[in-house]
Amino acid sequence: MDRTADEVLEREVSALHKITQYSYVLLIKLLKHILKTKYGNNLAGFQQNFLQPTRELLWKLKQMKFPFVIDGYLTLHIIQPLDNLRPGEMFYQVSFRRGGKLNL
Repeated sequence: MDRTADEVLEREVSALHKITQYSYVLLIKLLKHILKTKYGNNLAGFQQNFLQPTRELLWKLKQMKFPFVIDGYLTLHIIQPLDNLRPGEMFYQVSFRRGGKLNL
């Protein structure tokens, strides 16, 4: 990954952490996975079609007091969980529908 991609990921991890309180390690792992597997390392497409709308959706959910973490358990996953869910974790996933709209 080049310096530009690393800089974008660092900035986005910081922004998403402030919204969700997810760990930096988890966020960087997820974003790198999405960039590589869903966008073929196309940074511009990743930013426009995933990062910006995801950040906006998460911000709206935060304003509605959506609990991203309860008792240390994730309640919302940005992508399908990479690891098995722990007892007590719920599986909400950010997804796209036609027209580029994000849904929960």
